[in-house]
Amino acid sequence: MSNQHVGTNLVHIVGAAAAAGNPHARALLAAAQQRLPAAYANWKHPTQQHQRVGQAVSAAPAPSGPMEVPMVGNGPREFPMGFGITPVANGANVIINAQPQVNFRPSRLVIPDSIAPSFMINDFKIGMRSQLVAPGSIPAQSFTQTAVGTAMALDTVNVGQFVTLDVTNVAAQPVNFAASLFGTTLNS
Repeated sequence: MSNQHVGTNLVHIVGAAAAAGNPHARALLAAAQQRLPAAYANWKHPTQQHQRVGQAVSAAPAPSGPMEVPMVGNGPREFPMGFGITPVANGANVIINAQPQVNFRPSRLVIPDSIAPSFMINDFKIGMRSQLVAPGSIPAQSFTQTAVGTAMALDTVNVGQFVTLDVTNVAAQPVNFAASLFGTTLNS
């Protein structure tokens, strides 16, 4: 069980005791809320009634059984996205698409250095928008795993959009193309 789940369960257990009037539980709940994510800072037990001006706080007995737990997204997380393996004949130009299933902000394209000398990158698009500042091909060697200075601030790929690589095999023989795109998901 993750720390977030343990913390959530602790808030619910202590919150139920605090709602029932246990002063020690109220103190513990106040201390616990200072260490949990902001989403739990104002947590109240579902049966706890809100105080109205001039009225005392009253609480219904804590229910036994399952309670509603507020969902909190994981926030931004780093992930890779693959383009798969695509055979490319010598001299051939191929367009390769990938479609992430969550909103994704890519920041680094990586092409294995074992195949990079065989390819030129003609275009790199997110949706219909090119991520290159000028027309013209770029050697795939610019994007190998050992390349320096390849971090980019690319457009966000929304669900339903494609990331497209337009590549040309400049080798004398057919080569399988593969690439990875690293970036951040947005609140997955």
